[in-house]
Amino acid sequence: MMKKGVIRGFDCDTHTATVQMAGSLSVWLGGVPVSRGIPAGEMAVGRACAVLFLDESNPDDAVVVAVVGGGEGVAAGDLSLRHTLLNDRYYPSLLVPWLYSTDSHALSNYVLFAIPFPIPRQWRVDRIGVHIPVASAAAGARGRLGIYADNGACYPGRLVVDAGEIDIDNVGAKSLSIDETLPPALWWLALHLGAADAEVWYYSTFGQTVLGNSAPSNITYGEYWVLREYQPLPDPFPAGAGGQYYIEAVMLRKSG
Repeated sequence: MMKKGVIRGFDCDTHTATVQMAGSLSVWLGGVPVSRGIPAGEMAVGRACAVLFLDESNPDDAVVVAVVGGGEGVAAGDLSLRHTLLNDRYYPSLLVPWLYSTDSHALSNYVLFAIPFPIPRQWRVDRIGVHIPVASAAAGARGRLGIYADNGACYPGRLVVDAGEIDIDNVGAKSLSIDETLPPALWWLALHLGAADAEVWYYSTFGQTVLGNSAPSNITYGEYWVLREYQPLPDPFPAGAGGQYYIEAVMLRKSG
């Protein structure tokens, strides 16, 4: 029997998918094998798919045999930047080339930020980082970095990585080790500083972003923010976040 579903996740190492079955918000199948005829780069989160059940009574006996459409997030065909970027380099959001005005500012320790990070081709990433140009005066002050998946509505949803904490009581480049393979989609990088006097670099969003604006203007929203005490990253990302006219310069290191 063939049934329709939506890709909600993909593991490049095992070539398996997490699939939400059509017509149900609660029926998600994990670890579904994907036909080797479907390249990993086609397995964008949000794309519709065809799932073949070899045994209708056994949901474990299924395979994804086709994908269609462009997905609810940002798929490979939606971005003009399609060339292969260098490995072992840090990259900010691919939206940044259309932005300008770099500066640093302090962030409240009661605010969790989510920075849009569209990926046009599959990336393997091994580090996430940020630069602290102004350190906190509080000894032992820390910050936290992570990655969220898009929920299909241009909003951070499921927590993919809570990478841990960085020191923000001294200046310099800060990064944490991760090991993730990210298929083409819209991802969200999380940043939460545990002290209000440390500063990070940001880009002013006087250009095109994925959040836009509610009315014609010379500026657009660049990222989401939500009030929250400093603590481990929540799963999922809290609802009701507001927009801010910046993109914090959180970066991923592409390793493959």
